[in-house]
Formats: sequence, C-alpha cells, structure tokens
Amino acid sequence: MSKNKTEDYYKTMLPDQPDVLSVAKVQQILGISRHFTYELIMTHQLKALRIGNSYRIPKVCLIEYILNGLGKFGENSK
Repeated sequence: MSKNKTEDYYKTMLPDQPDVLSVAKVQQILGISRHFTYELIMTHQLKALRIGNSYRIPKVCLIEYILNGLGKFGENSK
C-alpha cells in the first residue's frame, strides 16, 4: 500500500481515537476478547509496543491490521 493511501486511511479511520491505544481500547474497537487481542500481539499480527508491563498499540498499526484483514476477507470471498 502506498504511503499516500496509508496517510488517507489514517486521517479518515478512527479519527476520534488517540494515536496510541491500550489493549482494552483495541478490544472495544474490534469487538474481540482480551485473550485474542494478546494473541494477535504475541503472534505479531498486530504490532504493539511494550511499555513496562503493558502493551500500547499505535493507531496506524491497528489500521494496517484492519486493512490487511479486509484484503484477506476479499480474497476468501471470491
């Protein structure tokens, strides 16, 4: 995906969310469990930063995860 396209998505997706999200906020946005959120982080499907004993997810990484998932969904639906 081009840099301009990524910037466009960043400006339009999740505009009311902060630039760095907690695991709890990612759970809420995606509608998934805490366990599954950590599984995504541990398997490197969702990029995250470890700060002390907790993880923080940059919003751009969440957007990339969502867009990658949409691409996979589109491939499966053909």
